[in-house]
Amino acid sequence: MKYEMTRTDAAPDREALTEALAEAREAHRLDPTYAPALCVLGFVLERVGERADSQAALWEAVRLARHDWRTRFVCAYCTWGRDRENEARETLRYFPEFPLARVLIATVCVPRGLFDDAEREIDAGIASLPRRSGASEKYSIVALYYLKGLLCARRDAYDDAFRALECERALESLGHLYSRECVANAWYVIGAIHLRLGDKDAARAAFEEARARVAQHPMARAGLAILDGRFAEAAALAASGIALSVDHAVALAAVLVHAGDVAAAAALVLRALEAAPPGSAGWTIPIDPLLRVKDAPDVWRDVLGLLRERAS
Repeated sequence: MKYEMTRTDAAPDREALTEALAEAREAHRLDPTYAPALCVLGFVLERVGERADSQAALWEAVRLARHDWRTRFVCAYCTWGRDRENEARETLRYFPEFPLARVLIATVCVPRGLFDDAEREIDAGIASLPRRSGASEKYSIVALYYLKGLLCARRDAYDDAFRALECERALESLGHLYSRECVANAWYVIGAIHLRLGDKDAARAAFEEARARVAQHPMARAGLAILDGRFAEAAALAASGIALSVDHAVALAAVLVHAGDVAAAAALVLRALEAAPPGSAGWTIPIDPLLRVKDAPDVWRDVLGLLRERAS
């Protein structure tokens, strides 16, 4: 978990990840039929990029403990597309009031373009919170309100978005595993909405709050670049042909969008996605508040088609 808490930092704790992999392999060696050990092994293998071995470990864990909601949830968390949705729904079958399973389903609905379905899942997860039991509060509410805020912002329901994002921010004191990351993301969306509404001072303050928690937050940095008018720098980097990760391509694309070159933004993101392995990379693109994909769906058609295909 030390790695998970630092995964958005400039220097994640990869030593902890290496140690975790060694311990998980040893646990599996001691008892190859122990499903929890297989779940941990599958999770860590996914984090180090060994996806085929991760999937093999996770599916074996499901075979051994198919009625255990924890096993099904870890499998959902580490997979994508139809597998993620199916395993998340199996999690809910055995633990109907576990909201994180709803979050995982929503993450697959978004790249499929099923925004109403995604919001219904999030609303169901939020509705289950007062009745939840059997899961730690620190983990069961991760990103619910952040996603609600994103989805509200997409349909320009900004007051609803602000309320949801305030709820996400209020959870920071719980200190859950992904606290810094979730709250930084919430502040980013708040900043993007303020920028959309023309309040540049509030936007800058929100983007800085995001960076105070995750210094390298690519979208908050993009927001600040937009406010500072650093458009030529973004255009030059986009034209350089330098290979970019999906996250950094999306951030650069956001600046290009605000510079008025939506076609270049979409082309840049498409190249990054095509170079990335199949998976969840870029799943928030259809609802990102700086990209505003819905304003130019024809320009983003190829990007949206690739995201939809990978999430199917």
